[in-house]
Amino acid sequence: MEGLKFSGRELQNLISDRGWPNERLYLPALVIMAIVLILLVFISVSTLRNLNRHKQQTIQQVHRQGLGLVQGLEAIYRAGPAMVWWHSDSMNYLITELADTSDIPYIFLVDHNGTILSHAGYASNEVKAQHSKDLFVETGHPLKTRLRRLADGTRVYELTKAQPFGLMVLGINMKPMESANEDDLHHAIMMAVIVLALGSSALFFTFVIRKYYLVNRTLRQTQDYTRQVIGSLATGLIRIDSAGNIESFNRMALELLGVSAEALQGQPLNRLLDLQAIGIEGTLTDLSSVFESEIDYICPSGRRLPLAISASPIEEPEGLGCGAVILLRDLSEIKTLESQVRRAEKLAAVGELAASVAHEIRNPLSSIKGFAQFLHRSFVDGRPEREYTEIMIQEVDRINAVMNNLLTFGRPMDADPQVIDVTKVIAHVLLLVQADAKERSIRIQTLSQTEAPIVQADANQLTQALLNLLMNAMTAIDREGTITVAVENDHSSGDFRIWVEDDGPGIAPELHEKIFDPFFTDREKGTGLGLAIVRKIVENHYGRVSVTSPAPHSNVGARFVIHLPMVPRPRTTRQDHKPNYEVK
Repeated sequence: MEGLKFSGRELQNLISDRGWPNERLYLPALVIMAIVLILLVFISVSTLRNLNRHKQQTIQQVHRQGLGLVQGLEAIYRAGPAMVWWHSDSMNYLITELADTSDIPYIFLVDHNGTILSHAGYASNEVKAQHSKDLFVETGHPLKTRLRRLADGTRVYELTKAQPFGLMVLGINMKPMESANEDDLHHAIMMAVIVLALGSSALFFTFVIRKYYLVNRTLRQTQDYTRQVIGSLATGLIRIDSAGNIESFNRMALELLGVSAEALQGQPLNRLLDLQAIGIEGTLTDLSSVFESEIDYICPSGRRLPLAISASPIEEPEGLGCGAVILLRDLSEIKTLESQVRRAEKLAAVGELAASVAHEIRNPLSSIKGFAQFLHRSFVDGRPEREYTEIMIQEVDRINAVMNNLLTFGRPMDADPQVIDVTKVIAHVLLLVQADAKERSIRIQTLSQTEAPIVQADANQLTQALLNLLMNAMTAIDREGTITVAVENDHSSGDFRIWVEDDGPGIAPELHEKIFDPFFTDREKGTGLGLAIVRKIVENHYGRVSVTSPAPHSNVGARFVIHLPMVPRPRTTRQDHKPNYEVK
């Protein structure tokens, strides 16, 4: 059995009808992108503010450091002789020691004429070349600071302060502070990259999760759709594993097998069906298929049901079998149709035979009856010959009745359906059998309901069918018994039922189907055509006739039921009460 397949459009319809709308799908992604952008802006602004604040703090720190060194040198200057001390070796040693540190690239002293009195960190010609034009502090500005870059690219914070002898110039290296700023910048960039990575991951997982939800929703819808399709199949479906245990089934399988779901789930299928005889064992072992294997299944209730069973193996990708799917199809209607076809063929043959036999026999029978009546009148009462001729006349009449039944059974019955009241037809039939019933001491009672059924049928043919059933019931009882005639409405199926029940000896179960066949009878004087005519009349009205023996709620007798389609009752014909008919 092929699996369900969906086209792209059908799958899109399933998602759009029951899944998330597209705008809902992209809403979380937009929220994540907005959060990531906000975080990036916040990190950027915060980093810039931190860098600027750190730069200002660094400059202030360097300024205080340089100013402290300058003030220290000034204190030394005030403690010693003025011009002589600045030219001493002690001063050169001091500023050389200061310049040897990594934080101070150069220190030099310049007089008012631009002559370098002392220096450290740079050669005199380098100092002259770089500071000859900008070493003097403007008037009114005893302290000058600036940021500058040396020839080797080093950034320096330079302090120039006026002294009595000229100028003191001090350069402080900014690289340690800039390294700290670069570390902060690298940290901010790394944080931004982490935020972008987290945002991208969240965005990716959002799409993945949404896709998973959509696929899961589509899968559930497909499973529900498949479950509904399988549940509504008119064919029973059972899945078994490789050991023959039942894994799943649909509603029709329960109805056909006549068991409950609890009695079927997980149970071995061979408890209900002969897997070997059907061929399902070969399906499980050899992966062979079974097609339309017919069996007569006996339900737990005892009902016999013809089934056609098909089985297909379930294969794994490795080519191994992991179970089978079994289809159960009810063949009751097909068997009924086949039986009707065979019966129709038989009836056609009987009709042709009846027409030819009746034509050839009725004329001689008329002559025989005429001569018998002549002889009967010729003999006086009391003579044996008169009694013999009377028996001849009775037997000729019986043969003639058989011929009439043959003609009735063999000729096509063209019904003239009219809307009739069934209770009136029943009352008429009871009048016809009243005398015979009284003679046999048989009581006939009817059970009616408040609303008399209305049916579209041929009144004459329906009368004939009911008359045959009543005569058959009286023959079964013979003397002193009860016959019940009743009418029931079945609104669920749209049919009504007429049943005739007797308390006679009943009918053997193996004869329930045979009694409707032409010429079948178990009575010495029966023709075997009465019930066959009943069946033909009922089927001519698109109905059916059935028999139950013993009768319901009894251990004797039989009940014959005629099922006919019901006509909706006009509101104007509604009756509040219908009397019961009884013939004693």
